[in-house]
Formats: sequence, C-alpha cells, structure tokens
Amino acid sequence: MSFLVRKQGGDWRQPTATAYPDEATLQVLLADSPDLLPVDEPVLVVSEFSVPNIGSADLVGITASGGVVIVECKLRANPQIRREVVGQALAYAGGIWRMDADRFVRQFEAKAGVSLAEVAQELGGSSAADVREAVESTLEHGNFRVVIAVDEITPELRTIVEFVNAHTSELEFVALELGYSREDEIEIIVPTVYGAEVAEAKRPAGSSGRRRWTLGDVEDSFDQQEFAELKPIVGALVRHAREHSVKLNPGSGSNPAVACYYAVEGTPTSCWALHVNESDPTIVLSLGAIQARSQQHAAAFLEKLKELPGFESVTDFGPNDLAKYPSVRLDGLGMEGAAALLAAVDELRDH
Repeated sequence: MSFLVRKQGGDWRQPTATAYPDEATLQVLLADSPDLLPVDEPVLVVSEFSVPNIGSADLVGITASGGVVIVECKLRANPQIRREVVGQALAYAGGIWRMDADRFVRQFEAKAGVSLAEVAQELGGSSAADVREAVESTLEHGNFRVVIAVDEITPELRTIVEFVNAHTSELEFVALELGYSREDEIEIIVPTVYGAEVAEAKRPAGSSGRRRWTLGDVEDSFDQQEFAELKPIVGALVRHAREHSVKLNPGSGSNPAVACYYAVEGTPTSCWALHVNESDPTIVLSLGAIQARSQQHAAAFLEKLKELPGFESVTDFGPNDLAKYPSVRLDGLGMEGAAALLAAVDELRDH
C-alpha cells in the first residue's frame, strides 16, 4: 500500500522512507511489538530460537493458552520469499514438533530470561502448570500457528498460504504483510493478514479449551464470603484499571486472573495482574514488562514500591531483579498499600 504525506498547505510527496532497511529490522519490530502478530490472545516471543538440526527460527512465541507461534521474516527483495521461506518455516515447525517439551521450555525460559511461571503471569494469569501442560500438548500434536511476516506479499506466497491451510488439519499457516513508511520521527505500519480465516475455521469448536476471564469475573469472585474483607481493595484496583488502563489481558487458567496494561512511553505495558487463587489472592507486579520498556522506569517504580506498606517481599530487590514478577498477597496489602501502589502506577504511566 502506498500513500503520500504533506504538511498542511504544502505539496503531497512520498514519505522519507517506504521500506525496511533489512529483515533484521522487521524481526526486531515484531519482537518488540508481538501484539502485531495475528494471534487472538496474549503472546510472549523470543528471537533466534535454536531448532535442533535445522537452524534458528526468527521468532518463537508461547501464547496465554499454551499455543506455540513460529514466525519467519522475509522482505520482498529477498528471492527466498517466493518458495524457500515456506519450506524454511515448515522445517522449523517440524523440528520444534520433534523437540522434547522439557527441552523446549528450558530453552524458551533461557531466551526469555524468565521462568515459565513468570511467562504465565505476564500473559494474564494461567498457572505455570496449565501453560506447561498445554505447551506439551501443542508440541505433541504439532498444531502450531506458523506466520510468514513480509513487507509486501507476493501472489505466489499468498497462493501457497491458502493451499497449505486448505490441505492441513492441525497446522495454522498465515502470512502477515506489514507495509512500512516513515516520515521524520513518525513510523507507519499497515498490517494485512492472509489466511487467518481459513486457519481459524479449521479449529474445532471450543478448541482453545479455556475460559477467558474478564475484569468483571475477577471482581465478582471476591463476593465469596471468605474474600469479603478484600472486596474494597479489589474494587479500588478494578476502578483504576477501568479508568486508566489501555489494555486488559484476560487469564485463561482455572482461576480468574487479568493483567492490566498502562501506557508507558506511548506503549501498552503490563504493570500489574490480579490472580484469584482459591486460598491466596495475589497481585503480581510486572517489573519485567516495565523493564522491557524502560530500565529507568522499572528501577524508579521498584524504589517506590520498597517504600510502600505490604511490599516487604521486594525490599531486598536490586538491579538484577528488575526482570522478575514478584507476587504480593492482597490480605497483606490493605487499602493503604493499594492506594499507594496505584499512586506509583500514576507516576509511571503516561498522562
């Protein structure tokens, strides 16, 4: 897709840049903004994931429900976009299908720099056991979502995507076109997905197998008598999320959970998540997600937390702990601690 730009009253012209400098730029773009991927749930991705006897896949992701996403990036100028990229992506899918689940999880954790439990928390509240079990099932059946990410799709690649989807039952194979332009400091992305409708139509009804919890579900769960004293605390957190968060990631585990995102330096960033375990409701602090956006913001947020009542668990945290996702029990937080936490979030988020 092409378009023109101008300053008000000036002449129309081409943007200063209309192409990615190289494939690495496209890969970094998706690694930094995985919400651009054609996946209908939260996903955490890592770059250069080593596949035994094959090579390194550009990006591999785990979704909130334990799905596996494999991404290969190619520019139209690369001759491999015609046919080779498809064989390359399928080779990575085959290699990952052959991997032992323990090895896959260990390697993903090492690349992500966080544990599977922290991955689960970041994606919206499923337990590590839930995600681990789902990942193992995904690997066993090979029902991956394979994404070919390009700057401009070719007719040949589009035909191949449609053919593969029409003649496979488990694999979801889609192409993501990310048209790119830049004008001074403004970048423009025009995403178009090919093959998603056919891929999703192949899924059996209810194949995700998990309920997606809402913020209302989390709040309603505190109507139970054993949680009655925590209801005001949760109410304050929920009101703040509804008024100021820019994105909510629902959990898909056995217990209600939701992660709340706020704008940090112009980008939706997970700051905290509520988890309603049967006997131990907690709030998870997303230091790791904040650090991924800005180490300076994460460090300042951590120092603020250390001053707050109820946050003794982070008192000894230092710079090496900024990638963690510590949990705080709601019954130890109190209204004072909740109000102080939300004030710290207000200092962190964009206004």
